Amino acid sequence: NNGDDFKEDGSWENHIGIGANYDNSFGDLRIRASAVYSGASATATNVEDTSAWSLGGIVGWGPFSLGANYTSNGDSGQYTSNGDETSYWNVAAAFETGPLYFSAGYFEATKEHASGDEDSIFTNIAFTADYTVAPGLALYAEIDLIEDDLMGSQYTTGWDNEATLFIAGANISF
Repeated sequence: NNGDDFKEDGSWENHIGIGANYDNSFGDLRIRASAVYSGASATATNVEDTSAWSLGGIVGWGPFSLGANYTSNGDSGQYTSNGDETSYWNVAAAFETGPLYFSAGYFEATKEHASGDEDSIFTNIAFTADYTVAPGLALYAEIDLIEDDLMGSQYTTGWDNEATLFIAGANISF
C-alpha cells in the first residue's frame, strides 16, 4: 500500500523474505547468483498463503553475458478452490562493445490448472539495442514478440493474444 494506507491491514500479513547473493570476478570471468524465498499469510480464508522461491544467475566473460532465472510461486495467492500453480523462467544473452549494447531474451510464465485443463502460457521474446551517444545521453530500441495463450475452462475462445511491440526512446540524465 502507499500513502497512509501502509498502516492498514491488507490482504497479506506476517510477510517474511530471505535472500542470498553471490558476486565474484576471476579475471574476465564474472559470476553472479541469487536465491530468494518469500512467504506471507493470506488474510482471506479462501486464498492460499504465499510461498514462493526463485533461483537465478549471470555469467559474464569480457563483453558477453548469459543469465537465467526460475521462479516458482506454487499456489500462492490462488483461490483455495482451484489449486492452480504458477511459475516462470527466463534466459537472456547480451553483448557490449564501446557505446553499443545488444541483448536478446526469452521469458515464459506458466499457470498449471489443477482441473487438468491445458496450461496457460505467456511468452515474450525481446531484442534490444542501446547506443550511448555521450555521457548522460543514450538511445535505445526494443522489439518484443508476445504471445498469451489462456487455457482452462474459465476462459472462452478468443482469449489468446499475440502482439509485436516496437519501443524506441532516449535516456537523458544530468
